[in-house]
Amino acid sequence: MEALEEFGLSKYESSVYLTLLSSGITDARKLSSKSEVPFGRIYDVLSSLESKGLVQKQLSRPKKFLAVEPKLAIKKLLDFKNKEMSSLIQKAGKIEEDLNHFLNKKPKESLFWSVSIGEDTIKSYMEKLEATEKELLSYTELQTVSSLDKNKKVWIDEFLKVTTNLIRKGVKIKLLIGNNDETNLKDLIPLVIPLVIPFMDDLTNMDIRIIPTISNHFDIIDGEKVQLKVRNPVRPEEYFASIFVWQKEFAQELRGKFNELWKDGKEFKIVVK
Repeated sequence: MEALEEFGLSKYESSVYLTLLSSGITDARKLSSKSEVPFGRIYDVLSSLESKGLVQKQLSRPKKFLAVEPKLAIKKLLDFKNKEMSSLIQKAGKIEEDLNHFLNKKPKESLFWSVSIGEDTIKSYMEKLEATEKELLSYTELQTVSSLDKNKKVWIDEFLKVTTNLIRKGVKIKLLIGNNDETNLKDLIPLVIPLVIPFMDDLTNMDIRIIPTISNHFDIIDGEKVQLKVRNPVRPEEYFASIFVWQKEFAQELRGKFNELWKDGKEFKIVVK
């Protein structure tokens, strides 16, 4: 696909990316055969695509690879080329449409997972949320936001940016907040309000409920994908990593649990006076 080469991909990179889009989860040997890229070059090409953010890698034996969705791929390529490739911004919509013809939205295999650690955690986590098309179910707890240091403010600000954009696209969002102490909840409001004010017009369309705290933080994306947030054992108030799991059965099971918790939740509205 020549359009991808205009975005800076080589012929081998374009061939591998398109093959991954149409094939779904694939190991390097099969990918080499299907894309007609020599096996001696395939790992270099995959490494280059991964550095550009176009491919995800599963550290299994053998390693397996999955192409990021076209919408996110186009965004990353535009960022990669930056101002130098500004003329391609006008073509991005058409290229995304063309790429969707190759996209296999349901992987042939039943499970794919990836892990983001350290500095990549927030970026990877938010990118997965941005890919939501219809429904986002999210659980967090008060402990993670009740004392707002710089890192937590970044998490909250990025989460609000992403979720308000999703709301504008018509995505249904339900947010569960775990809390065992009503006093803490009252103390939280003055801390969060300054961050929330710029997004208030959209956040009125987000459903929020309060429940007793449970153990794990998670998000369910479109009933098919799950993100699990892992605490830092040294500083439990921080997230150390995020785990992305693409398995519909697991997502649906967790969705059922979420809906049970939702029924027992207490409705919560953020009101700015």
